[in-house]
Amino acid sequence: MMLALKKRIVLNARIMLEINDFSLIGKRIRDLRISRNFKTSIAHEIRKKYDVKIDPSYLSRMERGKTEIPLRTLFAIADFFDVKPSFFIGNNQAGPTEASYIFDDPELANDIIILKKILGEKNARKQLKKILELFIALTEDIIPVEKSLKAAQPKQNEKS
Repeated sequence: MMLALKKRIVLNARIMLEINDFSLIGKRIRDLRISRNFKTSIAHEIRKKYDVKIDPSYLSRMERGKTEIPLRTLFAIADFFDVKPSFFIGNNQAGPTEASYIFDDPELANDIIILKKILGEKNARKQLKKILELFIALTEDIIPVEKSLKAAQPKQNEKS
């Protein structure tokens, strides 16, 4: 019994170490807030709408990674900005994906979210693919492209 409890405590400690760097989460909150032209005073609106304990100075400390962020508060902030909570947390274990740099730019991420709202997810994807294909076709003469988009994509059998 004690051994199982000890293992659970060690496992929880490892998980906490992996997500204990709140500075990345705070930076993402701050970048998103600034990209949407909000001041830290939005904390009052979040507090009123979601009934969470937050004020401008606490939000500022969160953004600087100086305090832990309760899950309920993180979910409230995510809902307020209309993003998934995973937007702030990211994939800490696997490292950045090939396309994750897109979401490091909060303005671009916001534009994609707006496009998805206007067109719906399926049509937004379709339009983005068309835009990329057009961009590649237009820039092939200007920027030397060693491989076409199709050739650069991983094969179905390959592990990425």
